[in-house]
Amino acid sequence: HSLIVFYSLIISFGILGNILIILVLSTKQMRNSFNLLLIVLSSFDILFITIAILDYGMARVFQWPFDYNSELYALLFPKFLYPVNNIIFNSSIFLTIVIAYERFNAVCRPHAYRDETVGTSTGRRVASYVVPTVVFSTVLNIPKFWETELVTIETSDDNGTTFTNSTSYTLTPLRNDPIYITYYINWTRLLVTGVLPVGLLVYFNVRIFNGIKYGFSSNFCA
Repeated sequence: HSLIVFYSLIISFGILGNILIILVLSTKQMRNSFNLLLIVLSSFDILFITIAILDYGMARVFQWPFDYNSELYALLFPKFLYPVNNIIFNSSIFLTIVIAYERFNAVCRPHAYRDETVGTSTGRRVASYVVPTVVFSTVLNIPKFWETELVTIETSDDNGTTFTNSTSYTLTPLRNDPIYITYYINWTRLLVTGVLPVGLLVYFNVRIFNGIKYGFSSNFCA
C-alpha cells in the first residue's frame, strides 16, 4: 500500500503540474502557437494519466468506481481504455516532436517562420499540427481495437444447479499471431514510437542549440 501511495503522489503532482502549465500558458499575453501546442500536450498528458489511474489504479487495486472483474470493466477495456490510452500516449509522443520542429523553424528559419505565422491564424496553425498528429496516432493504433474481444462465460453455483452468464474479454487470434507480435507490436512500435522520435528530437534540439550558440546562423541550423 505504501508503494500505491507513492505512485499516487507522483501522479497527483503530474496532473497538478500540467494543470498549472495550462493555466499559465492560456493567458492572453502568452498566446502563440508554441504555447498552445504545449497546452495541447499537457491536455493529452492529463487524459493519459487519468485513464491510467482509472484502469491500473482505481479499478484493479481499489475496485472503484467499478470492479476489475466486473462486466462494465470488460466492456470498457477492449474498446476504450486499452486502445484509446495508446492513441493518447502516441499523440503525446508525436506532439513532442512537433513542438521541437516548431522551435527549430523559429530559431533556424526565422524569416520563413515569421512569414508563415503572419499569414496564418494561431489557432489554424496549431490545428494543422494537432489534427494530423491525432489522426496518425489513431491509424497507428487501429489494430489495438482488435487485440481483444468480448466473450460470454457461463458459471454455476457450488451445487451446480444455477447457471449465470457473465461478460469478459480475451485475446484474439490476431493478438496471439507470431507475425503480428513480431512486426507490429515489436518492430513497428519500436521504430515509430521509439527510435524515430528520439532521433528527430536529438536532431532538432542539436540544431536549435547550434543556432542559439552561434547567433541564429542558418549555416549551423541547416
